[in-house]
Amino acid sequence: TLSLHDALPILPLKLSDNRYLNVTLQVRNTSKQYVQLEFPTTQRIEILVRDEKDRLITQWSEDRAFEPEPTYVGINPGERLEYATSIATRDLEPGRRYTILGFFPQYDFLRVEQTIIPEP
Repeated sequence: TLSLHDALPILPLKLSDNRYLNVTLQVRNTSKQYVQLEFPTTQRIEILVRDEKDRLITQWSEDRAFEPEPTYVGINPGERLEYATSIATRDLEPGRRYTILGFFPQYDFLRVEQTIIPEP
């Protein structure tokens, strides 16, 4: 069994102090067996920011290039993988509600989301 933990930013988010929002996705192998994840490209994670009307505001992968390099990543029992990145806050407005969705594109069940309301 794999589970996603501690996956999103620490709040509150003050836009006047932060041009970027740090995001960490952590997947943990909670089983007693070795687990192998397969990725068709060099992309491992995706981060989306959606507004109150579910419109896409930011997509982390949008301005990145990924190579078509199939790779297997293994996780031993009790171990974890962690991917840290950041997303720009330039399109966020104070007082509005946003949902940050973090996931592993090849694995629909490895998703987590958090709602934020940025401060000025």
